[in-house]
Amino acid sequence: MLALMPLLTRAIVATAIAIAALTTSSRAADLFVPTDRLGALVEAIDQACPECRTQGLSPCGTADIQVGKRFAKTLFQGKPPRGYLLSFLMAHGAFFDALRTPDRDEFLQSLAERFASARLISLDEGFKSARVLAPPSNVDVQYSPEHHRCFGVDRKSISCCLGDGGDDRSCPPKADSPRVFLTFDDPEAGETLNVTWAPIAGASKLKRAPTAGGRGTLYYCLTNDAGALKGR
Repeated sequence: MLALMPLLTRAIVATAIAIAALTTSSRAADLFVPTDRLGALVEAIDQACPECRTQGLSPCGTADIQVGKRFAKTLFQGKPPRGYLLSFLMAHGAFFDALRTPDRDEFLQSLAERFASARLISLDEGFKSARVLAPPSNVDVQYSPEHHRCFGVDRKSISCCLGDGGDDRSCPPKADSPRVFLTFDDPEAGETLNVTWAPIAGASKLKRAPTAGGRGTLYYCLTNDAGALKGR
């Protein structure tokens, strides 16, 4: 019975994270693409990742990345120009809710397992093609013991735990929010893509760089958006 307890605890934590992801609102978004390209894009994505469009898609593009009518104009950059769609993982609010989990080790493992299912879709300029990359080759969750004590044990406010507690000396020093780092490999393009997923608007980014080394391109990701491709 005792040997089963860690597995049971992990299952409970994983279930809590999954429920939080479903019950804390994300932002629905339309991702408009040329109507004559929609069918081919949907087919390519659905063949490689049947669940991706159901989960929703978070765009990664220029510093001005937007959804809706501006999506196509703010998506592509780099040489050759590409844009990316990250499978939607969690609403930002759900992530902060999950940080309240008392057991830090079980939380880290359960969250890493959830983010290990992430998929990244590479889109060529003009939506000429879509390629779904393999799941991440590396997942690293940044959640310090200090953050866990604040969120999961003392259960203080988000602002306090992120170091904006004013005169409250029990709040930790100002620091980056807890976040998740993902590494995707694109052997066809000879590139590595490093994603920083953070529950703060404007903080989620993707770094695209040659695997052999060299200058990269920085993308900004709207990870609180569960977007849907639509023709226009």
